[in-house]
Amino acid sequence: MAEQSKVLVIGLDGSTFRVLQPMIDAGKLPSLAKLMKRGSWGTLRTIVPAITPPAWTSFFTGRNPGKHGIYGFTTGKPGEYEGHRLVSTSDIRCPTLWDELSAAGKKVGVMNVPMSYPVWPVNGFMISCLYTPRSVGVATHPPELVKELGNYQTTERLRIKVPPHHPEFKAQATAFLDEIEGIIDLHTRTALDLMRTKPWDLFALVYMSTDRAQHFFWRYFSDDARTKERDPEIAAHIQRMYQKLDAAVGQLVEAAGSQTTTVILSDHGFGPDMTRSVHLHHFFQSRGWLTRDSFWRVKRLYKRAMSKMSGTERRYSLDKKAGVILWRKTKAWAEAIGPRCLGVRINRVGAYQEGCVTEAEYPAFRNEIREALLSLKDTDGTAIFKDVKPREEVFSGPQTGMAPDLIGYFTYQYVLNKRAGKDLQMRDLVTDNKNRMRDGNHDPDGIYIAAGPAIKAAGQAKTQSILSVAPTILALFGLPVPADMDADAMADLMTPEFLNAHPVRKGGEATTAVAKGETVYNEKDEEEIRERLENLGYLE
Repeated sequence: MAEQSKVLVIGLDGSTFRVLQPMIDAGKLPSLAKLMKRGSWGTLRTIVPAITPPAWTSFFTGRNPGKHGIYGFTTGKPGEYEGHRLVSTSDIRCPTLWDELSAAGKKVGVMNVPMSYPVWPVNGFMISCLYTPRSVGVATHPPELVKELGNYQTTERLRIKVPPHHPEFKAQATAFLDEIEGIIDLHTRTALDLMRTKPWDLFALVYMSTDRAQHFFWRYFSDDARTKERDPEIAAHIQRMYQKLDAAVGQLVEAAGSQTTTVILSDHGFGPDMTRSVHLHHFFQSRGWLTRDSFWRVKRLYKRAMSKMSGTERRYSLDKKAGVILWRKTKAWAEAIGPRCLGVRINRVGAYQEGCVTEAEYPAFRNEIREALLSLKDTDGTAIFKDVKPREEVFSGPQTGMAPDLIGYFTYQYVLNKRAGKDLQMRDLVTDNKNRMRDGNHDPDGIYIAAGPAIKAAGQAKTQSILSVAPTILALFGLPVPADMDADAMADLMTPEFLNAHPVRKGGEATTAVAKGETVYNEKDEEEIRERLENLGYLE
């Protein structure tokens, strides 16, 4: 049997079978149903944290954040407490799937995959993602490709800015869904044109529409008490959007041809938004681990004024701890790293500018924090944390030191209150999360569907890791899987005929990482993207 001719990858950001399966069972999504029937499908477990930048980067590197270095939407300089900036492709610290295929002589097409700005040279073409500033519009490799894209835009521009009970919600929701549908059409037309006019062995495209819909309209997918609040016209509109996306999948699969293997995946799953807010800054203060600066309000105003003068205002606006905490008297603090988890950082001597925890004290102190967090309970006796792990049990690789010292896994309904100033004034450990603009939020269980000549028609299969997707694609091309990738190829999904002709090979040398370009966000660009992420609830 000849090696795999082509691979089509379609990302459906945030997709979950909790939403898709009822519509598939009702016959509303025939393209996905057809792929599931003639291939294999199941749950795709994402990495920690289950948010867009690290999850998609883990997909296209096959490596955990301890190797690729992307832990969230922002990053900071080693040893600094404040002034975090937005991440970009310049922060990726290892080769990508696109680099591996390019080095092997394969033609790649990458379109709207998160963490593709700035773009970088590949053997083929790359079109940037939603983190592209509006001042740029869209960035491409090669640069002249942008002239062929016409009115292309990377993401929708409208936002829902009011809660569901607000009188303006329906009008905003309708306009929002209309624009999402327009973006689906635009991206599909662009992808089809590129597939037909450019040479490619692998074509990868991500639709963000599913993530957007589930954030703002989760009540339309769940059977909780809010079901009675559903608007039938909005419900019908949401279903039309999913049907439009399903039709787009069908068009792309047909255009790719019968000898192409299709891989559909999401970077994470979805569930209801968190209903209980945990005030850990206050708890840390009560234990003597964190000290509030007595003059924090004055210092925050001063820092904001000075940072505005120096062009770094946006960095302080990304950090709700800025000016609040007296670092030289603080031993540890908490930070949000994902919707259902948090990080605890310890102020170690040598690691931070004003570190006060020595290496000798560190192991026992870290364990003290871990045990204290695991003992926390809500007023009804519910444990707030399912687990708390040292970072080296969660991540591995040369970038592990960038991670928080502890990773806490919340019980499903809990979330960290990010606003340190207000948090430190709270008397209760847990309160209702009243500031929610969204219904839904991320959870670890996404989806995968694989179908094509090399894939078994096995139906529902076992849960796989998002880290397995890149090795699987390399194996489909008959290429060796680099030894430092963190998971094996999904060989159990492949036909015996294909495996006999092309046994999966692991242990290959990774290609040299391609320079991803330098971050080019100016102050205005970063502020605009920050606002975009705030509107989606990712930053506060």
